[in-house]
Amino acid sequence: MQDKILIIGGYGQVGKYVTLELSKVLPNKVIVAGRNLEKAKSLVTKTNGKINALYLDIYDRNSYYNALKNISVVVMCLSPKNLDFAKYCATNGIHYIDTSPIITLCLQEK
Repeated sequence: MQDKILIIGGYGQVGKYVTLELSKVLPNKVIVAGRNLEKAKSLVTKTNGKINALYLDIYDRNSYYNALKNISVVVMCLSPKNLDFAKYCATNGIHYIDTSPIITLCLQEK
């Protein structure tokens, strides 16, 4: 059953706030992910293990293809360069919440 929340860039300025707040109400359901696993692990320590860390590169499909199997929601806390990861989430039934100005990318593609 999909029941985890994945926060991409969850150790950055916006992401850290989102991660810490969600970890308070959903302990052991939040996974902080990004290309800097050490920063993600540091945040795990700050939450006393209430979250998990994961290496994930949104620009490398091989990096996330199997990693999203138990994920029901993705919160994007960085500005992606393209929409590939968002499209992957949409086509695989994963709810996608974006805190970045992604709308500019959407408008550019039209």
